[in-house]
Amino acid sequence: MRGYKVVTLGCKANQYDSDLIAQALRSAGLSASETPDVVVLNTCAVTSRAEAKGRRMLRRLCEKHPASRIIVTGCAAERLRVPAGVAVVPQGAADAIPALLGLDVEIVDCLRTCRPGRGRTRVFVKVQDGCDAFCSYCVIPYVRGKPRSKPPKLVKSEVAHLVELGHREVVLTGIHLGAYGRDLDASQGGTASLEGLVRELLGIPGTWRLRLSSVEAGEVSAGLLDLASHPHFCPHFHLPLQSGDDEILRLMNRPLTAGQFRAVVERIRAAVPNPGLTTDVIVGFPGETEARFERTYRLVAELAFTRLHVFPFDPRPGTRAFSLPDRPQSGAVKERVHRLISLGNELMASFAERFVGSTVAVLAEPAGNGLGGYSERYVRVRFPGDRSLVGNLVNVRIRGVGGPVAEGALAQ
Repeated sequence: MRGYKVVTLGCKANQYDSDLIAQALRSAGLSASETPDVVVLNTCAVTSRAEAKGRRMLRRLCEKHPASRIIVTGCAAERLRVPAGVAVVPQGAADAIPALLGLDVEIVDCLRTCRPGRGRTRVFVKVQDGCDAFCSYCVIPYVRGKPRSKPPKLVKSEVAHLVELGHREVVLTGIHLGAYGRDLDASQGGTASLEGLVRELLGIPGTWRLRLSSVEAGEVSAGLLDLASHPHFCPHFHLPLQSGDDEILRLMNRPLTAGQFRAVVERIRAAVPNPGLTTDVIVGFPGETEARFERTYRLVAELAFTRLHVFPFDPRPGTRAFSLPDRPQSGAVKERVHRLISLGNELMASFAERFVGSTVAVLAEPAGNGLGGYSERYVRVRFPGDRSLVGNLVNVRIRGVGGPVAEGALAQ
């Protein structure tokens, strides 16, 4: 075997898993190739659309690479019907892939020797897997299992190594990131918490910054907010809301009421100047009347989130929400989705306008004929510059806003 190809669908946690698989294959002497001997498809099961995409991708890969050894892993691996000859490696068992291929390398050992993945300017570090929250619409607890945390010492070693390699932004990710450390016994750092882990990581020297991928609002501690002023910490919090109506939140089995969620946002804004606040919203959940949707719309507008991810409700077999009655009509759901997306674009542009005339730190990435990237507060910025700056944190002075994107120039 000489070449490999890893195809990733889904979340940042999946991307991290794929990076480790690719690193293991490289460590065994294989090279990334478009004519691979081995193809690994890392699938996603969070929505029916994601599963369907996995099925289509698997067919495409089988047609394009008929002579390759094809392996399917990830959350949907055991939920897909696979052709004869395709190997299935269940989610969480990716460390079996090298042995399946007869390669003498262990994925866990690759953490100590990993190299920057595929030229990306940021890198994801998965510190936690699994979830036991059992939101009524979510299939992930059934496919990923109970929360499991990586020991703090291993996380710190991995992040320090990545910073040393030149990554300027490290994104901590997990399936239930705020649950980090709860499952660890004393020998592994039994008093560990997300706050404690972040505190340790911020002590790593160098020119770099740390971003959190997603945290439940009720798990944003006062101590975590105290760390937001650290120069390495990105003052950006992704807080999944899902609905602004208390009855829908109850049916979703979400942990906070709308009022409790509002109180957390107010506490964050009181502690952190101009924080980036992004969120997820599900539209069309069973029982969502027009009045209940309006409560969500008003709450999103009042809290002035800086970016929205809007999803129509996706009934997943095996979840409690699958059999709930009173689903809204599809036409109403589409109209509500459109309204929230429009509101999100307005809020995003309004937040970007706050920074006109100021200088922000941007992680430079290729963007058309110039450069682009995200500021520490997750504002998308475009600016002219040489490609030699890609991967560096650069200071950009914001001159204006074009829609949801800020326009700027390198600060002198």
